[in-house]
Amino acid sequence: MRICLLLLASLATAQPVQEAFPGGYVDWTRGVLVVSSSGSQSAGAPKALQVTEQEALNQLQAKVQDEQRLVRLDSDQKVGDRMQAGDPIAGMLLESSGNFIISEARYYSSGRVELTAELPLHGWLRPALVDAASGESKQELATEYTGVLIDARGLSLRPSIAPKVKDPQGLVLYGLSSLTPATAGEQMPVRWVGDPADPEAIERAGERPLILSASSAARGGDIVLDEGQAARLVQVTRGTSLLPEARVVVVVDP
Repeated sequence: MRICLLLLASLATAQPVQEAFPGGYVDWTRGVLVVSSSGSQSAGAPKALQVTEQEALNQLQAKVQDEQRLVRLDSDQKVGDRMQAGDPIAGMLLESSGNFIISEARYYSSGRVELTAELPLHGWLRPALVDAASGESKQELATEYTGVLIDARGLSLRPSIAPKVKDPQGLVLYGLSSLTPATAGEQMPVRWVGDPADPEAIERAGERPLILSASSAARGGDIVLDEGQAARLVQVTRGTSLLPEARVVVVVDP
């Protein structure tokens, strides 16, 4: 009973992993960019509600366009780098960049209107993820593990869409290229959580994950395992679909 109560307490206090941006924030656990804007009445020249709403919406669209370029793809590049002219994926990213959802609208007696938008990162970035994925589908061998959970708390690791997991020599053991194109089209390469008992972690890595501890963060965004942990990852995942199907969770400080 005591164990159950402790687990329930942990679930109740699990905090999402969020990163503040100049005009909003990224909820890395949910995988969304959240941006807010507002429109207001002028004391000397009242405006129709529709005009105020449109003003807030115009500001919101501009803010989303600015903020989305700051989202990190990995330790090497931000999304804005792939939205430059000449990148074959730029057009698709620009086309889907406006697919945000108005999650909240607040109206005040003063005439002020505040809007909050959420842009699901995976749906927006799917073309870039599929383009870089080159892993092969594998027949899962008998294994006691349902996924991989990497504890990177205390390392000041900066979340990104597709962090690289490396050994001490810099060899990439897991990254976006490890995914099959089909998996990349369905979900993000990792799930970020602030607590290993978070339901989001269990959903992605299952109830019996291989638990590893990161030794350091290279360049702020690469996850480095020591020799023993790296060898364990290779041994357990070889010949399985754990990595190609992105059954990976990273735990960081919320």
